[in-house]
Amino acid sequence: MFFVVSKIIYFFIVPFNWLVALLIGWLFVKNPILKKRLGITAMVLLFIFGNQFLLNKLVTVYQPSPVTLSASQKYSAGIILGGYESYERNGNGFFNSASDRFIQIVKLYKQGHLQKIVVSGSRVEGLKVVAANFVQKQLIEIGIPPADIIVDGNSRNTFENAVFSKRLIDSAGLQPPYILVTSAMHMPRAKKAYEKAGLQVVGFPCNYVFADTPFHWDDYLLPKAN
Repeated sequence: MFFVVSKIIYFFIVPFNWLVALLIGWLFVKNPILKKRLGITAMVLLFIFGNQFLLNKLVTVYQPSPVTLSASQKYSAGIILGGYESYERNGNGFFNSASDRFIQIVKLYKQGHLQKIVVSGSRVEGLKVVAANFVQKQLIEIGIPPADIIVDGNSRNTFENAVFSKRLIDSAGLQPPYILVTSAMHMPRAKKAYEKAGLQVVGFPCNYVFADTPFHWDDYLLPKAN
C-alpha cells in the first residue's frame, strides 16, 4: 500500500506534471480570462522550475557535504542503495548516470573501511529481474568475495530498503554504525528512513549531479528542460 501511495504522491509533486496539466487546460478551456491565467501560470512555472541558477543554489543547500574517512575509520558494513543500474527489455543490466554509488562503495571496501557490503536493491517492475543480483555479479567480477556481499532483492523503495536491510544486518550480527552510500540528493531522505528503521548509519553522499557552478547569463534567462 505504501509503495502505491508513494508513487501517486510523487506524480502530483513533480512540477513538470503541473506544467502539462496547465497546458492541457489552456488548450481546451473556452473562457478567455481563465485561458489567459492558465497560460501565464504555465509560463511562470516553466521559468521558476526551469531556472538552473535557482536550482543549483537550492540543491547545494539541501545536499550534505562530501565525507572523507580517515584510515582508522572502519565499519562492519556499508549499505549501497540501488538506482544506479538500469535494464533493457530482455533483462540485461547496465550502469546508468548514478553509478558513482557503485564506484564509492567499491572504493570504501578496497580501502579497508568496510568488512561487508549490503546491496539494497529492488525488484524491477515489469521484468523478472532482481536488481541486486546484477550488482552482486559485478562486485564478484571485480574481486570482492561472495561471503562479503549481503543481498536484499525484495525492496521496492527507500522505506523497504531500510526495513529489509535491518533484517539482513541483524541476522548477520553486524555491529553499528554502518556506512550508507547513496546520491547526495537522496541522502537526507534515505538517512532518515534508515534511522527510523532502527539502524545507526553514517551518511556517505556521492553522485553530486548539482553543484554551485560559475554564473552564466543564460542560467537566468533560458529555462532548462532537465
